This record gives sequence, C-alpha cells and structure tokens, in this order.
Amino acid sequence: MQRPVGVTVLAVLNFIGACFLVLGGLLAIVGAGFLGASAAAGKPMGPMALLAGGGIIIGVFLIIFAVIPVVIGYGLLKLKNWARIVSIVFAVIGIVGSLPGLFSALGHVVIFTLVVNLIGIGIDALIVWYLLQPDVKKAFAAA
Repeated sequence: MQRPVGVTVLAVLNFIGACFLVLGGLLAIVGAGFLGASAAAGKPMGPMALLAGGGIIIGVFLIIFAVIPVVIGYGLLKLKNWARIVSIVFAVIGIVGSLPGLFSALGHVVIFTLVVNLIGIGIDALIVWYLLQPDVKKAFAAA
C-alpha cells in the first residue's frame, strides 16, 4: 500500500522540528560561549560562568533530544506502526500539556495565549484523529 500524503507531511514536520532543536541547541552553546568569553574578560566569574555552563548543558540536551523526532519521522516514512502510536501518544501529551495554559488564559482573559493554546490543541487533536483513520491504520498494518 502507498504511504498516505498526511503521513509524509507529519514525517517532514518531525524532521523540521528536529532541525529547530539542533538550531536551538547550537544557539544555546554559542550564547554560552559568549557568556564565558565575557566572564573571562575581567568580570567576576561566578554568575557568568554558571550561566555559560547552563547554556552549554541546555544546548547539548536540545541536540540529543533532536534524535527523537528524527527517529519518529523515519518510522512514519517507513510506515512503522510504532511511529504512528508514538505520534498519537505525543499528540495526546501535547493536548494534556496545553490544558493548564488554556485554563490560565481563560481565567486571566489573555486572548493571545488563549488563541495559541486553542490552535495547539486543535493541531494535536487533528493529528490524533488523522492517525486513527481506518485507511491510515491500514497503511501502517500493510507495511
């Protein structure tokens, strides 16, 4: 069976997300390097060195975590059912994780935050709905 177009789109979006994680990790490491150079230029080392070290650690973790969407995207392209299930689980986690922000935005009447949370929940719900469609499930079962 041929891979559904929506599955390919989700795989590409995973790869794009991984690129952003790597870019964020590299920016954190470079920023930490600038902080470290600033601290070495005669300023007190304490707080700046701590920030520089924290930036490097965050950058490394972001780059390591970029492997996850790459693996999921590859699994989706190869129509591996585990990738479909992991995508569904992550989308559900995204919905649940957005609920506190949604309720906070409702309580404080922050329109921008409310709209952003609703869009995120809508996208995650659409991903869950799409990956549970019978023809999509059948494509993963046939591979």
